[in-house]
Order: sequence, then structure tokens, then C-alpha cells
Amino acid sequence: MPKTKLSDQIIGDILRKIGNGEFKPEHPLPSESHFCAIYGVNRGVIREAISALEAKGFVQVHQGSKSTVAPTYDWDVLDPIWVSVNANHDYYEALFKTREIIEPEIAYYAAQNATKKDISELKRLLELYRNCTESTENRAKLDAEFHKTLSRATKNPILNQLHNAIANLGVLSRTIALGLHEDEVVYRGIRGHEKIIELIEAREPELARASMLIHLNESKQDVNNAILKQTLEAKNLSAGLTVLKV
Repeated sequence: MPKTKLSDQIIGDILRKIGNGEFKPEHPLPSESHFCAIYGVNRGVIREAISALEAKGFVQVHQGSKSTVAPTYDWDVLDPIWVSVNANHDYYEALFKTREIIEPEIAYYAAQNATKKDISELKRLLELYRNCTESTENRAKLDAEFHKTLSRATKNPILNQLHNAIANLGVLSRTIALGLHEDEVVYRGIRGHEKIIELIEAREPELARASMLIHLNESKQDVNNAILKQTLEAKNLSAGLTVLKV
């Protein structure tokens, strides 16, 4: 496994502090010398990290004065490092709201334009998902690939590109939901995909759209349940550690 660059580790920590509000939008960042001291690195590493953050839209660099956190509307919130350190309930809520705008329309147009080859590929991916006995991450990747294939079946390159921009974010949310290790979560995913394929094959755009919305609502509930479970487990662990200390 390749080692993470030191500057990437610093980028992740700064992005975490931007995400939790420690570094506020349109406010100055600490000085280079401060970052050098807390991270134990030279100015070159800090400048590399700040330059990368500027390219991602999170930081504005000003000659002769401190860099500032950029306004929130400039942030690249699809950036993988940002997602890895800031994905939370609110982030997934925003992701699902975006999916609810895009993916029902994908199902609608796929029902109009999918070829026999597209439908055959959807069925193949469904069977792989159904029979997957590997890690939850592999099952989540198969789920995401199903939705990518559905997007391509619309024959609308712009809609497909919009979907691709958020598709990989779905892998993380699906992995969280499947991490519940509940058969019902897997069954709902299979049932949802089966119904969508059935309606696309029957050329029923309106019903395919409605079926996708139902599928997304179920998926969102699974993610919310998983996050709630993780939160409760973390609280119980913290309480247990407190008792041990006492």
C-alpha cells in the first residue's frame, strides 16, 4: 500500500478543521510558521499543502498577507480528501437530495433509450450483487456500477457526466449502509434493482422514475440507520471508557 504524502496528511487535517468550523470561511488561516511548528515540517511542505488547497477551492492565497479560507461556494466538496474527513449525516443528506434530483430522471430516460445490451448488463450486475460474498465494499462497488450503467443507458452524455461526478461518493455511503450486516439491507437493494430493470425493460418511464425514487428513499434510510448505530456505539464506548477511568 503506497504511503500517504506528508503534505496530503496536512491537507486532510486542515480540511477537517475547515469542515468543523475551527478555520472559518473568509477568515485568515494561521501563519506558515504556526503550521510548521504544529506539524513539525519545513515551509516547503506547508506551501505545497496550501497550494493544493488553493487549487481545490478551499483557500485563497494573498501575496504579502495571510492566506484565508475561501467562501463556501468555492469549495470542491466532491474532493476525495474532503469527503474522507468531513462526510457526516448532513453531507449524506445533501448527497441523497442531489441523487433524488438526478437519478429518477436517469431511470425515466433509461426506460426510453436502453438497448438490449444495456439491460443485459444491468441484469448481469444485479446477479453479481446478489451472489457477492466478498467485502461490503465490493458489494457497494457493484451497486454503484449498476447505477453508472443505468446512467449510460440514458444515451445522454451530459446527464451521464453529472451522475459520474457524484457516483463514487455513493460507494462510501453504500459501504456504511451495508456495514450494518443486515440481510434486509441487501434484500432491499436487490428488490429495488429488480423492479427498476423490470420497468426499464417494459418501457415504462414514469413508473421507472417512481421506482427509483422509492429505491433512493430506502437507501437513505439504511444509511441514516447505519450512522445512528455508529453514533450510539461510539457513545457507549466513550461511556465505558469513562467508567473504567473512574
